Amino acid sequence: MIMLTERYSKALEFAKEAHKGIVRKTSDTPYITHPIEVAEIVAQMSSDEDVIIAALLHDVVEDTAYTLEDISKMFGDKVAALVAEESEDKRRNQLASETWKLRKLETIEHLKLASTNVKIIALADKLSNLRSMYTDIQHMGDRLWDCFNQKDKSQHEWYHREISNAVKELSNTVQWQEYVELCDKVFK
Repeated sequence: MIMLTERYSKALEFAKEAHKGIVRKTSDTPYITHPIEVAEIVAQMSSDEDVIIAALLHDVVEDTAYTLEDISKMFGDKVAALVAEESEDKRRNQLASETWKLRKLETIEHLKLASTNVKIIALADKLSNLRSMYTDIQHMGDRLWDCFNQKDKSQHEWYHREISNAVKELSNTVQWQEYVELCDKVFK
């Protein structure tokens, strides 16, 4: 459970402002629900406030106009470094569909050598995404894949199974076990 400290509350308000007006890919659900869920999952795995705050802010640099410098000024260098390690190079000058595989390969390779804290945030992020996918696939079926830059379900399966291998040191956690179970359900 997340301890609602003043610092966490400040980070939550910052994340809400950063993601204001953004919705999830498959619904009108406000995007902020995802980083909040990621922070909640991380809080089940770590009591380090910096790691929990980094989880809450993990998509800010990737998806908004805010920078790592902004995060560092407001929440410290450790939080900014964790966010940096969890952020993908979106290659905004290229089509996301064209860079999808390269970006995912880079993420997998990075996670293999990443710190435990980075792996915890990454697992929480991907677990939150898989939970959403599982819910969405119940309603949308295979039309779900049309909502993503990568439309090939088998590529998503490859990616998520490789993530589970890259963070396998967390295999004794209920979160990793849920992740693997959801892979089996989503990609059956």
